[in-house]
Amino acid sequence: ITTLLDVAEASGSRKITLGLGTEHAGCADLMCSLLYLGFQVAPSRKCPLANTALLLDFDLGLPDGYPNLQSDYTCTATSECSTSAEEADSLDFTDPDTE
Repeated sequence: ITTLLDVAEASGSRKITLGLGTEHAGCADLMCSLLYLGFQVAPSRKCPLANTALLLDFDLGLPDGYPNLQSDYTCTATSECSTSAEEADSLDFTDPDTE
């Protein structure tokens, strides 16, 4: 994550968007860590990343006029991405203490 933040800062990005597949989106430890770091669940939208079940955004909080600040690198490509619960049907979210 620190390398990702360093690259984003060096390129003048204002925001990082991560696309997670169902396997990673279902990993509670990973999700809790990313949310703790400040990532937020992004609204469902078309994304060029294949098999994306969940999008997470991280606002770098760089002020306007920050040196080397370029465009917002907004992605406008489309693909078949969804954050619907249908994709999570294959994940087992049962509590082992209740079985």
